Amino acid sequence: MDRYLIIIMMALVSFACTKEDTGADIDTSGYTLFEVSMDELLLDPDSPSSLYWKEGDRIGVYGSESGTNAGFWLKESGEGKSVAEFYGPLVKGSIITAYYPWSSTYDATVGRMPVDLSSVQVYDPQATAESQFLKYATMAFARMDAAGVLDFSYPFGMIRVTVTLDEPVYITAAGLRSSDGIAGRLEVVTGESVIPVDVSESGITLDFQGQEVPSASETGDAGFLFVVPAASYEKGSLEVSLSLKGGEEIIVSLEATDVPKVSASDFQVADVVVGVSSIPALDIENGYLE
Repeated sequence: MDRYLIIIMMALVSFACTKEDTGADIDTSGYTLFEVSMDELLLDPDSPSSLYWKEGDRIGVYGSESGTNAGFWLKESGEGKSVAEFYGPLVKGSIITAYYPWSSTYDATVGRMPVDLSSVQVYDPQATAESQFLKYATMAFARMDAAGVLDFSYPFGMIRVTVTLDEPVYITAAGLRSSDGIAGRLEVVTGESVIPVDVSESGITLDFQGQEVPSASETGDAGFLFVVPAASYEKGSLEVSLSLKGGEEIIVSLEATDVPKVSASDFQVADVVVGVSSIPALDIENGYLE
């Protein structure tokens, strides 16, 4: 075979592979096309207000009849918009569910999807609620709505625990515990809630990275952010634990707490205040528990 012809054929093969790897200009005949909304999602940790799809974004799609973990490409025309079209292999079924971002190794079933939530989350006094959320809310999920749109949302929310005391204490660790389990491996019922299934951790601990966090009304209140499954928690099902310098521990059982799904358009955080009225037995002297 002529060596120039061989070079041309190699170039064509390389070009075809490059197109397939980027998702650009693939012939969509025989493919399924989905309209996707992500108006409620935060996509960029460096710019949490970002609401737009970008080139290279992919979603995973499950159909109840066919299309197991099918990876779908963003159409070029969708870049920079909050509602776009994604296309991929043929998907059929009366129930269509999806997740973002796509992974070739992700294993789920239609309507029930596993997700991991870290049981150790880092305390950063400079972190915004949005940036802290994006560290640990690694997946969003969708079920096709009546209009035929895959409407994505997070299955997670946030709790901000604020500690305000009349005298200073020095907090060395903080945690959020649950009677049902709120971290480790969870399972998402798409579009509804997060159900603890084979949960490996019953609580979440904040890593203070060696810091001692002071709390007092005259020095400013200490606030701690936890990313948790979005749900309505019954009275007593959650408790806050605070470890203090000197070895003492404060444990406060929470009242009924509603943790909404985080939404980019309305970033709601469930606020909990641990104040002096919650811990009347504290005997504080010279800034430390005695």
